[in-house]
Amino acid sequence: MKKQQKQDGVIRGNKALEILKKGIEIGPGRVIKFVNPLTLTVDHTYQRGIVEASVDRIRREFDESALGVFEVGQRKKTGILYIVDAQNRCEALRARAALGEYIPKYISCLIHENTTREQEAEKFVTLNTAKPVTGNARFKARLHQSNAQPERTIEQWVHEAGFVFDWLDRGRPGVAEVQTNGIRSISNLLNAYKHCHSHLQPALKLLRLVWGEGDPNKVPYTIRNGGVIYGLSLFLRSQGDKSVTGVALQLKRTYCDLPAIWKDINKTAGTGYSRYQQLADSISEFCGGTRRIQIAA
Repeated sequence: MKKQQKQDGVIRGNKALEILKKGIEIGPGRVIKFVNPLTLTVDHTYQRGIVEASVDRIRREFDESALGVFEVGQRKKTGILYIVDAQNRCEALRARAALGEYIPKYISCLIHENTTREQEAEKFVTLNTAKPVTGNARFKARLHQSNAQPERTIEQWVHEAGFVFDWLDRGRPGVAEVQTNGIRSISNLLNAYKHCHSHLQPALKLLRLVWGEGDPNKVPYTIRNGGVIYGLSLFLRSQGDKSVTGVALQLKRTYCDLPAIWKDINKTAGTGYSRYQQLADSISEFCGGTRRIQIAA
């Protein structure tokens, strides 16, 4: 054995285990280390939701050799280890442990030392190339980065209008899963900001005034999403200099049934931008106008 170790330069057995438990520096602030997977933590403020189907598959078809290396950030102030990439794998290990099934005592981690939440959020986005980060998840992670504009401005406008973000990145949610003032499909707010910058904030106000009667908690679940708000922004742009209050009164008088309009558009219209423009056009009819805005999709 000693001869073999000398020939290939590999350290094996307990000596190797002890070294890896202490960690091996492989670059400035980067350490390869053996870690108990049950001690790892997830920061849900920037991470997307667990994919239950993936977790169940990994648990049932468990292959220790396929676990790979977990990317982990070690917080500067607390020393706590946060998973940056591999949370589904880690959740599968937790599930196996809860069921009394075998899990390895240690898994390999690439630890980025002295991280901040902002640094972890940025790395979370850049690392996920095999399964690219979706628009909502990217928006969520961006909020923790120092250059997070326009995301932080949009978040401020949403809160000022009395709404909150509902990330809901586990598929199609049911009504019970959404907060009474929660807005979903958040990434569409970026499109509204890009194409109708000066009308996004008024659109949030219009949603509350007309279809919530001034209370964001009363706005119907079906229209509390970024796509509808994008359509409202396009609509307000078509109204020129009309005040939001005046437009709101007009829509109330004409009994503009936005949930029904949006439901019909989802059944008959195409995908993407065409639906939001059609929504804007439909609302315009209630205000006696049919002017269409042409902007890049």
